[in-house]
Amino acid sequence: MTVVSSIYCLPSDILDEGPSCVIKNVIERAGVSGVTVAAAYHASSDVYPHNPLRVVATTDPGVFYRSDGAGYVDDGLQPTASITAAGRDVLEEACSAGGRFGVKVSAWVVFLHRDDLKLGSSAFQVNCFGDRLVGSICPANPRVRRYVLAMTKELCSYPISTLRAESLHYHGVLHGSHHERCLERLGEVTMLLLGLCFCMSCRSRAAREGLDVSRLVERCKRYVRGVLDAPGLSVSSSNGELPADTDIDDLLAYMRVRAATVTSLASEVSEMSLRLGVRLTFVDQTIPMSSFATGSGFCPENDISCWKLGVDQGSLARSGVTVEAPVYLAQAAEFQSAIDWYRQRVPDTDGLSIVLRPGRPDIGSDGELTEKIAYGVAAGCGEINFYAYGLYRLHALDSIKVALARAGVPPDV
Repeated sequence: MTVVSSIYCLPSDILDEGPSCVIKNVIERAGVSGVTVAAAYHASSDVYPHNPLRVVATTDPGVFYRSDGAGYVDDGLQPTASITAAGRDVLEEACSAGGRFGVKVSAWVVFLHRDDLKLGSSAFQVNCFGDRLVGSICPANPRVRRYVLAMTKELCSYPISTLRAESLHYHGVLHGSHHERCLERLGEVTMLLLGLCFCMSCRSRAAREGLDVSRLVERCKRYVRGVLDAPGLSVSSSNGELPADTDIDDLLAYMRVRAATVTSLASEVSEMSLRLGVRLTFVDQTIPMSSFATGSGFCPENDISCWKLGVDQGSLARSGVTVEAPVYLAQAAEFQSAIDWYRQRVPDTDGLSIVLRPGRPDIGSDGELTEKIAYGVAAGCGEINFYAYGLYRLHALDSIKVALARAGVPPDV
């Protein structure tokens, strides 16, 4: 089986090191023939071990390609160029260098996390209390869906091989806005209910499926308020089990509507990109949501992780969407359990792509990376990608090349 690989790159990698330097390192040191470049990204601040211009780099949100705005009906959602790009077209620079070196370039796009929008935007998710979840725009909103398709069309006009769609789903109440705080331990159920979107678009979709949404909203509010008003320091249901007094049938039905909303949007994006000659992968954040910082914490038996995002991996795969899973887990047993969990949901494992981190907290040695690559190959994963070029020392690229060879994966160049 042929296994292809790509390395994720942040905008500062291309801006500061230059596309030719990045691509030469990817080819020569990592031994792969693909680079995945952030073309639309949220605000971030990162430490870059080998960046020649700075060690700590802050990225302003926005797009890193030229958007003419012609295909956008709603000016309120039209993408804006990131100030960090300083007028440069990062995606075009990468594609041009990729063509010279024979490297496939993919566009990495954060679609529905828009921390550059004004606080009053009506596109944001709205929870059961009517609170806007700033930074997270709703996949059920028709305006948002038109914006996603317009951006897809723009990006597919570039000579890219793959569109890697991150944030093409719902988000929980704590997703990554600036300086988020929740000091009380409220439990997973409470945090799930606080993050469910009940905007008018979501309500309409659920009502068409016969759900009494107003009744469900009141039940969610009553449950959350009961937790917030409870005396003492301990909170029940922190183990992720739904409380007995919750109308489980209505809640599960609402989860199915959310998942169908996400799947239908991903399917539309995939169909459009394929018509334009570009493959789509759906970057599933189910595991990173709990394990990004530590390399642990994902529990395959806990459906709440998927419910928060509205992601049904099996439904996505059956609709023809390639699922790309960042498996950010340190322990071999947890990693293998997660791969097996995905195999159960994605029937055609050739349609499963995975992302590994070649360093801490996931990897402590080349042997550990080799073992994970080999397990992914044995599981039938047709694509094994790596995150992220600039966030690790250059030695991490050498580790990728060594691990791929030891795992019996031919050089992808």
